[in-house]
Amino acid sequence: MALGFFRNLVEQSPNAVFVAVHETGKILDVNERACEMLSYSKDEFLEMSISSFERVIPSDLPLTLHLRTLTQKKWIDFESRYYRKDGAPIPVEANARYTTVGGEKFTVITARPISGLKLAATQISSRAHQQAVQAQFAMLAVRKPDLPSLMDEAVAHVAQGMGVGYAMILKLQPDGETMLLKAGVGWKEGLVGRATMDAKQYTSMASKPVIVEDVRPRSRYRSPKLLYDHDIVGGVSVIIHGKNKPFGVLGAHTGARRVFTLDDISFLLAISHILASVIESARMEEELLRINQAVDNANDAIVITDENLKPVYTNEAYNRLFTDGSDMHDENRICGFLPVEQYQAVIRRLEEKGSWSAQFDVKKNSGLVVPVYARATRIQNIKGEIVGAFAIVADITERRRAEETEKMFRQAQKREAIGTLASGIAHDFNNILQRVVGFADLLKGRLKKGSKDLRYADIIKTSGILGSELVKGILAFTGQRSDTVKKTVDIKSVVEESLVMLQHALPSTIKIEKYFSPEPCAVFADASRIQQVVTNICINAAHAMPDGGVLRIELSRHEACIYRMDDAVTYADGKQCDILCPSIHISISDTGEGIDESIRSRVFDPYFTTKAPRDGTGLGLSIVHRIVKEIGGYISFISSRGAGTTFTICFPLSGEQVEPEITQTDTTLIQGGKRILVVDDDAYIVEFVTTALSEQGYEVICCSDSAEALSAFLEAPEAFDIIVTDLTMPGLTGIELALRIKATRPDIPIILCTGYRSKVTKEEIKKSGIAKVMIKPISTTELSFAIGRLSGNTN
Repeated sequence: MALGFFRNLVEQSPNAVFVAVHETGKILDVNERACEMLSYSKDEFLEMSISSFERVIPSDLPLTLHLRTLTQKKWIDFESRYYRKDGAPIPVEANARYTTVGGEKFTVITARPISGLKLAATQISSRAHQQAVQAQFAMLAVRKPDLPSLMDEAVAHVAQGMGVGYAMILKLQPDGETMLLKAGVGWKEGLVGRATMDAKQYTSMASKPVIVEDVRPRSRYRSPKLLYDHDIVGGVSVIIHGKNKPFGVLGAHTGARRVFTLDDISFLLAISHILASVIESARMEEELLRINQAVDNANDAIVITDENLKPVYTNEAYNRLFTDGSDMHDENRICGFLPVEQYQAVIRRLEEKGSWSAQFDVKKNSGLVVPVYARATRIQNIKGEIVGAFAIVADITERRRAEETEKMFRQAQKREAIGTLASGIAHDFNNILQRVVGFADLLKGRLKKGSKDLRYADIIKTSGILGSELVKGILAFTGQRSDTVKKTVDIKSVVEESLVMLQHALPSTIKIEKYFSPEPCAVFADASRIQQVVTNICINAAHAMPDGGVLRIELSRHEACIYRMDDAVTYADGKQCDILCPSIHISISDTGEGIDESIRSRVFDPYFTTKAPRDGTGLGLSIVHRIVKEIGGYISFISSRGAGTTFTICFPLSGEQVEPEITQTDTTLIQGGKRILVVDDDAYIVEFVTTALSEQGYEVICCSDSAEALSAFLEAPEAFDIIVTDLTMPGLTGIELALRIKATRPDIPIILCTGYRSKVTKEEIKKSGIAKVMIKPISTTELSFAIGRLSGNTN
């Protein structure tokens, strides 16, 4: 009777009633209202347990843990969320009571849906709770704790705000395939900082929040091991964004089925955004610190300016360059180092091109000059307005030194190439000049004194000698041996002879004026080298006057003149010298177009020329400079654009008497009685020497083959008084011929003639017993005088 009454009350109850085994929660009986509310049949319920459809609010603990408290309390009230058969959630308020019947323990639960008003209040309360937790975390983040501590706080606040038993932060590793558990709540001890998950397997790396209410119905889905080992049933995860790729994942997980609301997802996203902002801020601060360290430790000077191009930041290198002993640093200067007058030009360049650059010198108070290269780029705001500039100033001393070294290396290579070429042609070219000089000499002896033909022959001879000197100059310039003969010469006669040549070489539109000091002007030098200096400068002056003009040559003596003995080149700034001595000045002026200021410092550089390739090589003035230095003088020039140029060559005055030139009248040659063997493979040279010596009264035996000459000598060694031989010949060379002749007759004098002295060494000359070496071209007078001295027939 009582049992029936009880069942009738249960069936008539407006609330759902569940009777379950206390320990397991297995359902033993339900009423019709329970079937209607959750859409399960009674038979289906009898196969289920309370945890199959129930979720307690707000704790993440399963109902069975609540039921254990009934042993002491006998009953509890709670709110929960039940799930219909179709998965729809039903918020309920429930009461659970503990009872025993016949020694068996039972739990009786009555539940009814929460009213709309109360449900709304519950949601508002839950939302307010999450917002309070979110605000608390945001305030904590503003204080900028270290990142590991902040991540620990983040997972704790997630667990508190969402009422979950598990929360985690997974950080994506550099390989992009693995995630490391960096912080967590609820996980087994020792896993944080060690446990990893496969980023590909963990679907929370998706771009949108990933929600799993209950993983159990997904028969094909295998939870990641970390979640599986903790019996995780449901969860939600969101991305923690980084600058270029995700930082990782923030997740909240439960051990029971749960429907995550929009408030839950919004709360989790808010926490992840706060985390992402702090992580990005920390990354930017770290990056800024690295940049600051790099900038401060940079070798180049760096300056950041305001919109008026005044410095607002400078690094240490800048301070060393511009504030440590520099007279250029001034806060009123552009970028701290440029004159204010350049402001408009710089700002216009920045506006038009976005950047500005220049090279200039920084002069220290110590006098040290540092070459620098500066480059500035504009800094703009979002409107495109220039709000400042970023400038880098590099010390280019080493680069300039390297460029100079490279330049010197290239010049050395060019000199070597020219030297190789010059040494290769010197012998053949001087042999050709020997014909010119020799036959011009013979021609002079046959012409009447004062005739034009005699003058022309003299010009031919002088031209041949100058050609030879040109070869010598090139050889000397390139470091090859040159055969210069220095002696005290009258520089007036040397310059005069050069002008005679130039009068016939220069255009008639150029008027030559000259003024020579009447005082003696003796210089210790090679006369032909001085002629080369004067000729080169005059020819350059003529090129500067294509439409004609005046070429003026002045020669003066200065008893007390400032004289410089190094290779410094002076300009119109009047650079002073530091040695006092009497000197001779040669000034060569033209009325041409002048030398542009931008190239004046390069005038004496080898290979520098403003002429077309076919008109000049750029070697003329560099050779002039070298010759002047060799003599012990210096050269300078003053030039104005459109007003002509004046070169001044200064030589030290010689205190010695001028040595007279060898002429025909200086020798007394005995006619006849001397028999000379002449050997040369050049038939024209043999003809010249034979004719010249025959006219001097010598008996000449000539041979164009060295082997033939040796045979002639060996047939009658005592029949010859002197041997004159060329050096380079087919078969026996002049040295080899001399050795063979000396082996038979050691006392016979031998004159060796060569077009290039470097082809024979002093040791070879000494060993072969050669009495004299003569460099072609050789004049009749020089040859006659040498033979006369060796034979004892001169006074």
